[in-house]
Amino acid sequence: MQAIPDAYLGGFMNNRLWPAILMVCCVITLCAQDLATAPLGTPIEIPKIERPIPQYRTPPSFSFSVNPFTIMTSYYDYMIGSYHSSPVQAVPDQTGAQYFVTYQGKRTPTGNRRVFYSHLFFENVQTNTEITSYNNPEGYPAMAIDPVCGKPIYTWHTNNDADTPYEVKFVSDAFLYNIAGLFNEEQVIVNNPISVTSGNTTTTNNEFIWPQMTIGPSPIAGKRRIYVMCSNATVNGSATSENPLVATADIGLEDFEMGNTITWSYRTIPELDAWNVSTGAFRRPYLTITCDNSGGLYVLGYHNAYTSSNGSMILESDMDVFKADNYGSGMWTRMTAISNKQSWNPPVSATDNTGYFEHNNIPVADNELFWRITNSNHMNAVTDGDGKIHMPGLWALTNIYGEYYPNLQFMKEMVFDTVLNQFSITDIYPRKHPDDDINSCYQPWDIEAPFGVVDEWIDSGGESVPLMGSMWNFPYWDATAHGDAMMFHYNSQKIAVNQEHDMLAVVWQNCTRAWLGPADDTNPWIHTPEIYICVSPDNGITWSEPIILNNIETPQFAGIKPMWVYPAYELKYAGTENGQKVGKLGLMFYNDYTWGSYALSPPVHYTNDGGQVMFTELRIVFPEASPANDPFGQPVGQANMLINAEVFIDGQPASPGDKLAAFVETNGEFQLRGKATVVPTNIGNGLGCSLNLHTGVNNELIQFRIWDASTNTIINSSQTIYSIVNGVVGTWPTDLITIYNGTAQAVQNPVFQPAGGVYTSPTTVHISCSTAGAEIRYTTNGLDPTPQSTLYTGGLLIPGNTNIQIKAKAYLNGWVPSDIVSDSYTITGVLPMPMFSPAPGLYQTAQDLILSSGMENTSIFYTIDGSDPSNGSIPYTAPIHLPENTITMVKARAFKQNWVSSPIASGYFSITGTLPAPGFDPPGGSFEAPVDVVLSSSIAGASIHYTLDGMEPDENSPVYQSPLHIEQSTLVRARSYKENWIYSDASEAHYSIAVAGVPEPDPVPYTGIYSCYPNPFGDRANIRLGIKGSRQAYSLDIFNIRGEKVHRITGMSNGYIDLSWDGKDSSGRRMPSGIYLLKFQCADTRQIRKIILH
Repeated sequence: MQAIPDAYLGGFMNNRLWPAILMVCCVITLCAQDLATAPLGTPIEIPKIERPIPQYRTPPSFSFSVNPFTIMTSYYDYMIGSYHSSPVQAVPDQTGAQYFVTYQGKRTPTGNRRVFYSHLFFENVQTNTEITSYNNPEGYPAMAIDPVCGKPIYTWHTNNDADTPYEVKFVSDAFLYNIAGLFNEEQVIVNNPISVTSGNTTTTNNEFIWPQMTIGPSPIAGKRRIYVMCSNATVNGSATSENPLVATADIGLEDFEMGNTITWSYRTIPELDAWNVSTGAFRRPYLTITCDNSGGLYVLGYHNAYTSSNGSMILESDMDVFKADNYGSGMWTRMTAISNKQSWNPPVSATDNTGYFEHNNIPVADNELFWRITNSNHMNAVTDGDGKIHMPGLWALTNIYGEYYPNLQFMKEMVFDTVLNQFSITDIYPRKHPDDDINSCYQPWDIEAPFGVVDEWIDSGGESVPLMGSMWNFPYWDATAHGDAMMFHYNSQKIAVNQEHDMLAVVWQNCTRAWLGPADDTNPWIHTPEIYICVSPDNGITWSEPIILNNIETPQFAGIKPMWVYPAYELKYAGTENGQKVGKLGLMFYNDYTWGSYALSPPVHYTNDGGQVMFTELRIVFPEASPANDPFGQPVGQANMLINAEVFIDGQPASPGDKLAAFVETNGEFQLRGKATVVPTNIGNGLGCSLNLHTGVNNELIQFRIWDASTNTIINSSQTIYSIVNGVVGTWPTDLITIYNGTAQAVQNPVFQPAGGVYTSPTTVHISCSTAGAEIRYTTNGLDPTPQSTLYTGGLLIPGNTNIQIKAKAYLNGWVPSDIVSDSYTITGVLPMPMFSPAPGLYQTAQDLILSSGMENTSIFYTIDGSDPSNGSIPYTAPIHLPENTITMVKARAFKQNWVSSPIASGYFSITGTLPAPGFDPPGGSFEAPVDVVLSSSIAGASIHYTLDGMEPDENSPVYQSPLHIEQSTLVRARSYKENWIYSDASEAHYSIAVAGVPEPDPVPYTGIYSCYPNPFGDRANIRLGIKGSRQAYSLDIFNIRGEKVHRITGMSNGYIDLSWDGKDSSGRRMPSGIYLLKFQCADTRQIRKIILH
């Protein structure tokens, strides 16, 4: 069959048309914003045909490790999570069923849509509530879990300010001691509108919303990099084309637990920016995001292309991967391929070879019919342990005229190899027969041998029709719902991964049995959406038959209509059973009381009776892996060169079944030109292969890779051959060329002279290698040498006072490099003089003197009696405490074996002190009459400055000279001062004076904590309390995160009460930085607030 062209223009022509989805592309602004619909091609109606889908394996056995349970009743019944990323995350390193989830929901039918989070443990909802306290429209949340510390992060869009565009917010949860919801300060990370420049066009009205999020390694030690991608809801060209904005930040444990503000950077993808402003042909992308473990960021998916906003579909390469190396900061590189999988037109009957599928009443040719991705705009992607990216979707039977058949849409996956930069497409369900070598993928009319012909025909309404099983991979049966846009709005294909154990799970929904009809209560499936789950034990090489969950065949789902299903991002590995892997898969879904969405316009039904956000977990026994196939794919071009070779792997002959592949680098990518299987030569125990390959011209550089079938791994060869058009290299089987892969032909290890050790004078080190022609690369910074490291050209002089490690590696073109060889050299000398921290001088507080040396492994001895130190003096092992009111001479000297002792370091330290806080007599409290207050200091000569207006006292405040006469309720604050002393902390006392005839303070609206600022704080936090009604006793207790009470304030008052806390406990000791909890109690009112001390 002839392959179709990479790009082909066709028209929308009706033939047995369903209502065409040809809506004008516009953004529909709903509560918290929903995606606008768009043309997806012209749907063609064909008969619904019921035919059992072939099953080549027994579906996996499974059980419910967590039975379905309700998280919350919600009155929002559409797409409860993110469009393109997982809102369900398993807590790392937990054997129990512990998860975080986030979703959008409504507590009442008329309330705002809000974003919630839940912390789940087995069948218990530990926490479930709104993330924010603002009653504003919110939606489409995404989340991730820090893979190192297990703490969650969230993002969503909302409108919290006065302008019309939505903002995107981000928040992290400190999640201390298994307590969820200790949120740090929310950040607006995308404050729309955003300006974007594409070529000569600058747009200023862009609204980037619908966030999705992934997390991966960071270039900053101890942190992980967060990527949040938002899509543009603004139409700047001829139609909707959502170019993305990527926000990037780094986060670590300290940022989570101390609430540090993280810094974000932003970038767009220039090619997609140009799509957004195009006024001619337009392209609409459907994109998701993932990253790998090497710092690569991938924005990937597919796009539809049209000649104009209501014109013809352009059939071009439609699968897209945009890659940015260097932790997402490198230049964007686009890789693309066409999603078409070739099909063929079955005859209308056994006696008439006229093709069944037509365009304008004319049968389409075989090469005009193919399977193409469509209706897959709610997908996600994952990266497996081999570095391949998997993205599930629906592939529909399509022709070159832009028409497709909704009855024939099947689950497949796009796989992108990040090493070879190659695309492939794999059947998930249904899969073609294992013995079918004819068809490129599953063909529903050809599922039995012999392959390449129709299995049988049936009569459908008096018309002969090839027997082909229809399938409806959507959670609702009626394609005309929501203005003929059900397939656009309801499709959802999600994938989960366990990288360490090569496990995948794809989750989608299906209601074929309801869709086939009849559409009334005589059909027991009429109210039954179903969940389909296929799993793979080997990164998608093998896919299982589906696990099917529904309310008829699954007892645990009785009375449940599951919709909007989201699997946990990570599959939990649970060991093996009879040699097969076992995984646990968490699922969040919505139990829709009335099937179909009320939230979308026009609604399916007109009563918002809501439903339930629910969760369950399955324990699944994965199928056995299939025998491995080589991953190289199909070579390009017509073979015109032959290489006869014997092949070695790591110095040993390759095994029968291994495959040798030949590549040529073209435009920066390695292009497969040929491959061959290793077979016996029938001469002794010889093994070899005859590799036919394509070369366009002479002297192309051919490089080799070998696939080891026993380990399913690819091994590179350092050997190369220049091509010869119509040439033959080697003679089969007597004179084969040898191709080494792996560690054969290794360069000898470098040798150091003299050997490493301790030397008392500058030393020159020479490095040599016995392999002729080898060059030596070396490092002295601890890093392993690479071909780009410093080239050794002569002896290396190591000066005195140096401790250095030299690493060397030898290279020779076409050979395996040597091992890394290293040696350490210590050149001694005179030790540096010890350093004092702090330096000698006058201090007003007790000091802990730290002695240090610029050399490692030295010993410091010191004296405090004026004598010179020796190695028999006091050994320095811990800071030297210098108390207040002392003058001390400290002398110190450093010693080390084989070194000359250092010069003596010396200095005087004069220590004064910190004044105690003033006292009050009488203490603060409630008094029935005016009172005289005496202020005092226990240090002679200290002066006291005070304030009566609540302000912090300083040296400019009034000086206390005589008792203070207090006639009305007053907060007295005082501080002591004395020359060369540190002034005291401010002390305070509140005097509540009952004054007859004075009206009560203005009433407060409620009793509780009104504010606490600044938060986080350093020196002092100001706390405002309020007590409604009459005077009442109150208490404010301050606890550390371990639950220990560190400070207490009590009193009796009403109205507003202004207090402060200086970060000290009740004994005056400064508390360490961290999270503290304020507990306010007054009568029946109890309230807790979080406060952070820096």
